[in-house]
Amino acid sequence: MADLERITDDPDMTIYDTDIDMCIDLFCQKYHIEDMTKAPQNQWNACLMFICSKLFKNTGVLKDKTPLEGYINTDYTTKYNNTNISNSNCNRYNIELLTAICDYYIYLCSVYDKEVSIMGYSRLTGINPDTIHDWGNEINKLSRSGCDIYRKLNRGREESLVSKLTSNKNPVAVIAILNKHFGYNMPGVKQAENHNRIGTIDDIKQLMIEKNDNSDVTG
Repeated sequence: MADLERITDDPDMTIYDTDIDMCIDLFCQKYHIEDMTKAPQNQWNACLMFICSKLFKNTGVLKDKTPLEGYINTDYTTKYNNTNISNSNCNRYNIELLTAICDYYIYLCSVYDKEVSIMGYSRLTGINPDTIHDWGNEINKLSRSGCDIYRKLNRGREESLVSKLTSNKNPVAVIAILNKHFGYNMPGVKQAENHNRIGTIDDIKQLMIEKNDNSDVTG
């Protein structure tokens, strides 16, 4: 076991990256997939759901096991003279654990040349995608927000799509997704926020580099 790498060091929840890798191998064996890099996106989505059914069927395993620091339910304590409710974890997720799983998910998408997405992460973890979008909007935030996870997934999706342009048999479809979700311009399409026309794959790759440079400066 010493050679296995932990997804997290949380003593209450031990997940090894090899557990996820093993599930991928089992899925490929079951459905006779010789090379996941050549499998279509739909099969990868099914694989993520397969992993979820084996490791995260009960999303409770992804919840924080410690009380929320500083949380005091004054009304309940006064009415029932019971302070136990103030020791609640407020049913919140373990953001550190979910961040580690997110990082490994993005890594696997790179390994197998698949699109990173919020829906993909949702299929892997069983967490409702609306919840992840709420993290991005910082809605109903009780403690440390999952906003970083939301941002990682969005940026990971953009980068994975740009990477697929060089090898995709239908780059126009990928460009269309980038245009719709990330403000890239298709040839002949003008965007109100950016009047530069993007006519080639190289143009998009260059814009991606510029966007990353700008985010590094502002971030």
